[in-house]
Amino acid sequence: LDLDDQDPSTYASLGNSYRLVGQYDKAISEFEKALDLYKKWRMNAPISFTIIYLGPSYHKTGEYKKEKKLYRKAERHFPDNPDIIYRQAILALSEDKSETANDYIEKYRSVLKENSVTEATITSNLARIYTEAEILDKAEEYYRQALSLEPNSLERMSNLAYFLIVNDRNINEGLELIDQSLKL
Repeated sequence: LDLDDQDPSTYASLGNSYRLVGQYDKAISEFEKALDLYKKWRMNAPISFTIIYLGPSYHKTGEYKKEKKLYRKAERHFPDNPDIIYRQAILALSEDKSETANDYIEKYRSVLKENSVTEATITSNLARIYTEAEILDKAEEYYRQALSLEPNSLERMSNLAYFLIVNDRNINEGLELIDQSLKL
């Protein structure tokens, strides 16, 4: 910043560093400075910036209105971007808007199917949506379904194991899955 305070990527990098250590308020401040510079230079912010960094930071701090506005704007530029739809589904679930969430989830499924994504991957991604929305029973259901679709998949085993352990749902089963995947 001392060398060049007009480069949005510098603010975005600083914001990402704050995000990685869980200091979301500071991250948002830096990301918003980057957005202001993108606007000043009449440039669109990269979609990854919006979806991976700023939107989830708004989400973590409960700033759902800002998050929703950000996704709407991104959606105008990238109408069928699965990452945007993914984030919109999480937001709708977090706001307890199940009908809206179901619409986003169906749209998300449709877009992924059009891109030849496997049913197991789609199901695993749905599990992640419910995990991020903190609807853990539904998330577990989808992780288990994904594993049943690909029972020998190391990725599906490790996803379920990680979920079970990190969320303190069934640590022993999680460890058994890890052992099973190591044997494979």
